[in-house]
Amino acid sequence: KNFSTLSALPNIDKGFQRLAKGVCLSGLELFSFSLLLDQSNAVSDFFSNKTNKQSFSEWAARAREIPHLPELNRIITRAIQPSGEVKDSASSKLEKLRREEKRIHDDARKETERVLKQAHKDGLAQDLFFDVRDGRYVIPIKRDSRSQISGVAYESSASRATVYVEPASLRDTNDRIRQIQIDIEEEIYAILRELSDQLQPHADPLWQNYERLIEFDLGLGRARMAQDFADYKHATPFAFGSEVHLPDFYHPLLRKVIPAEELVTSNFTLDAQHRILIISGPNTGGKTVILKALGLCALMVQGGFYLTASEGARMPFLTKVLAHIGDEQSIAESLSSFSSSILILKHILEAADSSTLVLIDEILSSTDPHEASALSRAILRELARKRAIAVVTTHFSDLKELSSE
Repeated sequence: KNFSTLSALPNIDKGFQRLAKGVCLSGLELFSFSLLLDQSNAVSDFFSNKTNKQSFSEWAARAREIPHLPELNRIITRAIQPSGEVKDSASSKLEKLRREEKRIHDDARKETERVLKQAHKDGLAQDLFFDVRDGRYVIPIKRDSRSQISGVAYESSASRATVYVEPASLRDTNDRIRQIQIDIEEEIYAILRELSDQLQPHADPLWQNYERLIEFDLGLGRARMAQDFADYKHATPFAFGSEVHLPDFYHPLLRKVIPAEELVTSNFTLDAQHRILIISGPNTGGKTVILKALGLCALMVQGGFYLTASEGARMPFLTKVLAHIGDEQSIAESLSSFSSSILILKHILEAADSSTLVLIDEILSSTDPHEASALSRAILRELARKRAIAVVTTHFSDLKELSSE
């Protein structure tokens, strides 16, 4: 509960890359670093509490490694808004420039309205409104009256009945607006450049902060998941082993759509001698759900999460999960369903090894059954040769004969 705001921490990997190169950061990137510093302080404060320090001694020790940079955070928040916009108060020069910009805009609007009213009274203007084109105030003039207005024509309306003209009396004011906008842009860049330069020497401790917060966020996610699923149905710690043994396991997302009392679980085991499983059965029978659940379990093991299975769950640490689920047909890339499947399966075979989980749904179902069956046999034999763990669903009944080979 105390770390609920950690999920709002933005991904600032690219910001760190730019900071390391000495690039001037944007306002939004700088404010993201401010959020990082805020979260770092919140975590440190939480673990400085005596009770929390005792209850979470290992995490508290890691929290002590987080550097405190409160002044750096104050410098950023004094200058940058949450939207990433630079505040007027970021410098006295910027405040003065923006005040002057507002005054010039007020003058420009007054002069534009004066010229427009006179032009409309003389029957030259289409309407009593003005516009801003390319940062310059203009008025709409009837095309056949264009020569009666002194000024520069910028563009025509879609119907070509109206020409947008910058009156000569507004030219200097428009020029001043553009110049002050350039001055403001230069001052904003100078402010962002200065803040980036102040941040850059702290890149290493900031990265340390970032990594620690990711650790805490992951740990919190593991704890929340274990608690949430324990309230719904069993979820259990796992043991590493050479086999896949998942008693009473289920897809985690079923928690959102099925009441616990209606949930049907599955028992799943693959040992050292039986590393490939072929699943057959009718459509809507749950074959694809089993595939996806197994893939999620492999990824949850990588993150150290509880598994949605009963006590005694065992899984090897699989470094890769390679899946072909769904149709990757692409007209733009001239790929039929069959050719796209062949391309994906080729990549899977090239990447698979003994620490890989391969998941293939309805293997080569988009081509002739006899040819698909022969190709599927060759693919499965190659996966077996590479000692990959694989689960494949199919309607090809003769693939079942592979189990006796």
